[in-house]
Amino acid sequence: MILTLALAAALAADVPPAKAAAIESAQAKGQAEVNKKFGNRAPEKMSNDERAAYMQAVKESDQKALDKNGVSAKDWAKASQKGGREGLAERKAAKEALAKQEAAEAAGAAKKGEPGEVVIQRGFGDGAPVTMEEKRDPNAPIPVEKGIAPGEGMPGESGPAGGLEALQKEREESKPARKGGGRRR
Repeated sequence: MILTLALAAALAADVPPAKAAAIESAQAKGQAEVNKKFGNRAPEKMSNDERAAYMQAVKESDQKALDKNGVSAKDWAKASQKGGREGLAERKAAKEALAKQEAAEAAGAAKKGEPGEVVIQRGFGDGAPVTMEEKRDPNAPIPVEKGIAPGEGMPGESGPAGGLEALQKEREESKPARKGGGRRR
């Protein structure tokens, strides 16, 4: 009878790598949610009451992850401490497989799901309409409806007319004259 109890206890503490990866993933997601809830602040930058609430929320999210996978906290503590290098390698491989599986499920859900509402904004006014989503041949040249004539400037712009040359000339004229009073050798 004692042998049976010892065997049952050893089997209860044995958590397969796939389940361990699922638990670690669920705990990481729970930790991210708690961090987001508390403004992604470090615990040392929180007040004592906030820190206590933060630690309680982390503890609850970890326990929720363990309950979801049917593992007690005691068994998880034992399983996470044993295994050596081989156990860590198995757990890492299982975690990578789980991540690939979750990514494939997310991609499948995105393809299956109904497309969300697409808002198309057409222009900022009647004078300058803009089409945000338009299918066109990528090899075709980009059509330009109206160019800016030299000396016109942009509509609504209060700068000098005459283009780049006039702007450069205005800058040169507004520069103060050099005094030439530097260090002599």
